[in-house]
Amino acid sequence: MKIYNDINDIYPLALGQIRALLAAARGDRAIEFKEKSIRGEAVSFTLSGKGISAILLKMEEVQGRVDTPG
Repeated sequence: MKIYNDINDIYPLALGQIRALLAAARGDRAIEFKEKSIRGEAVSFTLSGKGISAILLKMEEVQGRVDTPG
């Protein structure tokens, strides 16, 4: 999984980071990313836990997966 920002820097996520992201999305905690850009600059940005949870729910809705065991 990769995250892109508004200036097209790419932030690849390790499996542990993806698991932490999904765990945080189950609640309403803020999710903060601290990384170095591909140009070596230190950057950080925050995602809303409520926002990502809503996005994931909408994705499940579009796929017909809401209220299913999978």
